[in-house]
Amino acid sequence: MNIFSITMTLVSPPYDDGPKNIVIGIARRLKKHHFIFMSFISRRFKRENNITFIASPFQNRPSLKISFMQQVFILFVISFKFKKIDIFQFFFTPRKYFSIIFNHLLEKLNKRSIQIISSIHALYDANIGVDIKSLLFSDAVVVHSDYSKMRLEKEGLSNIIRIYPGVDLERFSAKNLNQESFFKREANDVIHIAYPAALRVLKNSYSYEGLCKIIMLVREKIKNVKFVLACKVREKKDTLLEEEFKKTAKEFDVKDSIIFFRTVDDMPNLLNSCDMVIFPSDKGPVGILEIPLVLLEASALSKPVIYSNVPPLNELKQHSIGICLDDMSADSYAKAIIDLVYNKNERERVASLSRSAIIKDFTIDNMASQYDAIYNTLG
Repeated sequence: MNIFSITMTLVSPPYDDGPKNIVIGIARRLKKHHFIFMSFISRRFKRENNITFIASPFQNRPSLKISFMQQVFILFVISFKFKKIDIFQFFFTPRKYFSIIFNHLLEKLNKRSIQIISSIHALYDANIGVDIKSLLFSDAVVVHSDYSKMRLEKEGLSNIIRIYPGVDLERFSAKNLNQESFFKREANDVIHIAYPAALRVLKNSYSYEGLCKIIMLVREKIKNVKFVLACKVREKKDTLLEEEFKKTAKEFDVKDSIIFFRTVDDMPNLLNSCDMVIFPSDKGPVGILEIPLVLLEASALSKPVIYSNVPPLNELKQHSIGICLDDMSADSYAKAIIDLVYNKNERERVASLSRSAIIKDFTIDNMASQYDAIYNTLG
């Protein structure tokens, strides 16, 4: 089958974005299907027999929005290729007018479709006052958690399928990585703690002050610690958020304990070079996969992850992944970090259980087989 997959951020290397990692991972494992992706006009790709990249002249960098001209270009591409497309696959938060247009278009073309909802929180946050059921027009709607499935079923939808995000164990395997540390110039005894999400996610789901307080409290007990902020800068707004965070970090006098990365071409090596990953939040994160893929990827590399007991993130606890904190305060996070640093046995126990859970329930191969079942049903 020919599957036209449309994502908010165009598919292009490096694959350091959750939705991109998922759709390209599925495509590479389901060779019997042919996948079509929109991509940047300036990028070149390794040719694969079952993948076609269509370069767009209207989007030349990663973005959190699909511009009007990009939407027009997508419709233009569809008009030329619709006879060859069997299934349309949408992987971004739907909005009212998008749903109206594509619902009408697909009905007219008599085409099947799948909508993948990256975050239930983003869906509701972006569509306040809108009938959620009217936005989800596809034959199948894929969500990433049981919590999301339950909420949408309460809206009266019956075509909801839960598929957990999956990790590419070939990429995120310590034995397949260059063993040279990502932090080549630093002393070997430095403890590296990663926060691998956009600053807008931190601001919306926790706070700059909260993370800076965590850093301050940890540094009081562990002098040789560095916090690694892998926070992508895509737009001017991201630059402003970065400046705002750095100002907050200066006020807390922790700026010298932070390493900033605006882009990361080699996320597996970065995570493997860190000692643990934290994802502090006191509400469900908006603007990121609701089950952050990077937490699963770190767990696959046997790195402990620490996160909050908020739905649907807390479903990881049911699978014995990482440490789930009921108390979401900075003091609680700092204590959990310090305890893991000084307790090697506990660190190894958490890491071992987490990796075992990834292998059992969160691989990209498992995920691809579940998508294949949907494609076969719709085809």
